[in-house]
Amino acid sequence: GYECADVDDLQWRETLQAAGGPSNKAKLWPVAANGFQDLVSRKQEQDRANDEHKKRLEHALQAAQHLLRRQDVLVHDQLTSVQRKHGELCHRMLRVMRSVDGLEGRFAAAVGHHPPEISATEARLANQLSKLEASTAASSHGVSLKKRVDAVASAAHMQAQTPAISACGNSSLQIDAAGYEQLFSSLEQHSKALQRLQRVVQRCNRDISIMAEDR
Repeated sequence: GYECADVDDLQWRETLQAAGGPSNKAKLWPVAANGFQDLVSRKQEQDRANDEHKKRLEHALQAAQHLLRRQDVLVHDQLTSVQRKHGELCHRMLRVMRSVDGLEGRFAAAVGHHPPEISATEARLANQLSKLEASTAASSHGVSLKKRVDAVASAAHMQAQTPAISACGNSSLQIDAAGYEQLFSSLEQHSKALQRLQRVVQRCNRDISIMAEDR
């Protein structure tokens, strides 16, 4: 039963019922106490238990804060590394694009085509930088750049198969078969390098976006 030493059973039941019954939310349970000193002792025990719970809670909170700080540092370092690598790859892609421009110019000069003069070096570099930014933001421009390289390479290859170039252009600008082969090889190498760079830049863009979302 519910009987306790030195406690009237009816009084014990009334006390338990006043606390909300055996299933009360606070989980209170009547306990016999002999005088004020017993109440003080039980209060001290409750205080010690509360202190232990508080210390455990503080320890768990400190551990969680430490993990959050460590994660922030790791994510920041990784994000900085990826951004630095992304910048390096963008500069490499810009150099490839400038090489493609040079090869296009050589081929155009070899076939006697003289495009209009370009405005200024600064303007051309600014235009290339804007194209580079667009290529890192959307893949469609990267595809068009690849087609551009492939088109020049195909034209060089076709021109290399002809017996000779028409003498309508300046003879000092003509390229022999070996020159065409070298030009075609360079274009092919630049095309492959450009494809690899585009894939890496796309992965870097994806990693940066994922890390930014995690932060």
